[in-house]
Amino acid sequence: MKYKINWEEKLPKLISEYYCYDEKGFKSKSPGTNLTHPFFTHEFAETNILNDCELIYKWPYPSAMRDKGSILHPNTDVLVERGKKVCSAFFGESFTFGDSMASEIKSVSLIDTQKVDYAHTNQDWLSEMLTYQHDHTKVEAGHIRYRYDNFSYRMNNNLGGHFSRLLDTDYLLKAVPGQANCDILMGLESSIEYLSETYDKVYVVVQLTETGRDWQAKYGHSKELTELRGNSFYDYFVKYENWYSDKLNKLQEQYPNCEFIVWRNFTRWLGGDFGNIKTIDKVMIEYFYELTLKYGSDEIVNSLKKKYGDTLPVSVGGNPHWEDISKSGLGGFFHKDTESIQCILDECDKWETAMDWMRDSNNIFESRGKYHPSPLGHRIFAEHIIKELDL
Repeated sequence: MKYKINWEEKLPKLISEYYCYDEKGFKSKSPGTNLTHPFFTHEFAETNILNDCELIYKWPYPSAMRDKGSILHPNTDVLVERGKKVCSAFFGESFTFGDSMASEIKSVSLIDTQKVDYAHTNQDWLSEMLTYQHDHTKVEAGHIRYRYDNFSYRMNNNLGGHFSRLLDTDYLLKAVPGQANCDILMGLESSIEYLSETYDKVYVVVQLTETGRDWQAKYGHSKELTELRGNSFYDYFVKYENWYSDKLNKLQEQYPNCEFIVWRNFTRWLGGDFGNIKTIDKVMIEYFYELTLKYGSDEIVNSLKKKYGDTLPVSVGGNPHWEDISKSGLGGFFHKDTESIQCILDECDKWETAMDWMRDSNNIFESRGKYHPSPLGHRIFAEHIIKELDL
């Protein structure tokens, strides 16, 4: 790696003293709103990867027809051309995008002309999206939802930004907050031919996220995934993961100068066989938990073990999507016996525990409770990928 930080020395202090800053620059241990404070930039991003580069933006995202919410997020498909022969291409959702990191969502007053437009629009789906905040609550009357994106800071401090800096490559980001695995796959399928033809080598880094998001649509890749069946509750998830493995292995065979790497953020590996595809064994939030137990004070470690255990439970899927099963064609399969129902309840418990850890005030890797990775979390997981695979 081009840049090295002595984490053995730094992490114990950071876990104990890592502060966020408010808008006036004052530090506190509560989640701050001004994550562009120089403390963060100077600590974890040694150089600006956007200097002397060409930026190529694409919009809308390939899955916009099936995921209309993608149009609400700016700069989700960007190529940073730095004149390198190797490109690091990152495909994912909010954890790859760099959400909650200098990219705030705000409620802003409508100007008079907007109020007229809003009152007369016949696009109900658009009105609905523009008046909902990221926590699914309505903005107050006469307001609209805006995304403020500090593009330079986010691109330098997200996972792919750090990875590209450390390996000195060009950088493609293709990630929409909230999208499903099949949408991530669509982004990859739409880009890989160009990448393979343009670069001598491409690191194709693919994030797999929460399983249940794929159950929401009833066509395309989602339809195939909801039609899968297994011999048992967990066997379905093995087949689900193997479906993705087959897709990725075929793409890697078709484009041999592309090296595929797959990682997971907050749901566990499901038992699929990825063959020649390289995988990162530790789920991101598991890795963050292990580091906190390793480098935290006795007081912090004892508190966390009391809450979450010696190892962090990680679920196969998220609670919000289990209630959608009956609508997606999986209801008869998952609800056919008491064993499946108990499995769902067990997975719900694991999901809640993992979500609590992601919002824990001792979790510096996710900004002490902000859910998404902090600049530190992005940096240290980028290094983890590089070291684990000896890149």
